[in-house]
Amino acid sequence: MKPGEIQLKVWDVPVRLFHWALVLLFAFMIFSGKVKGDWMEWLMRAGCAILALVLFRILWGFAGSTHARFSSFLAGPSACIAFARKLLARAPAPSAGHNPLGGWMVLALLLALLFQTGTGLFANDDILIEGPLASLVTKARSDELTSWHYWNFNLLLALAAAHVAAVLYH
Repeated sequence: MKPGEIQLKVWDVPVRLFHWALVLLFAFMIFSGKVKGDWMEWLMRAGCAILALVLFRILWGFAGSTHARFSSFLAGPSACIAFARKLLARAPAPSAGHNPLGGWMVLALLLALLFQTGTGLFANDDILIEGPLASLVTKARSDELTSWHYWNFNLLLALAAAHVAAVLYH
């Protein structure tokens, strides 16, 4: 740290725990989803844990500390465009917490994770495993939600890759 600079702690403990628990569970779900077999039961448990984490983070986005609140990092279109211009011009654009584009990425990731876990509750693999709520819908609806579950997984991978790339860029 340079003389005259102050150290600012932006992320509170709940946000940090949420983030790293989510990273570990997401990596575990990629592994268990690829291996399949007996690991599918663990994939469903991890999915339920991710659902709990996401629901917590949504609540924390309204009741948490300053930088955890959605109101502090969801910017309007003009702020996002201005930030993107500075980013493309390689001009400094410091911000405490999420920058305007990063704030929308957080929301996109949370919504995609919520959709993923929601569809997973009704999904099936046509062999051994059904989501805990699959029996509440028809087989055709379960199959449709399973298709959305698989499609959304690819979206989540793309969002996660973009998130990591942005972090590395900054």
